[in-house]
Amino acid sequence: MYNTDFNPPAKFTTSFLRKHPEIKNNSLFAYTLVLLKRLPDEESKKSLMQTVEKVIDDYRNDIDLELIGFPENYLEIMKNNL
Repeated sequence: MYNTDFNPPAKFTTSFLRKHPEIKNNSLFAYTLVLLKRLPDEESKKSLMQTVEKVIDDYRNDIDLELIGFPENYLEIMKNNL
């Protein structure tokens, strides 16, 4: 998962990709966004976001967010694209 290009790439609208040029649609973050959108309810979505945030906070000194496709403003993007 680290420094991996996923295939097939996640599908996003052209306007979304223009608005967020920092997002690579073949990254772990892109797949996480797709999963987030497909979850059935708000509680599940919030749980996923909290889990992602906790894991990143716990391992921030050990991982390079760029190598898993997570931009610095990943939480803001996730919250705005539920």
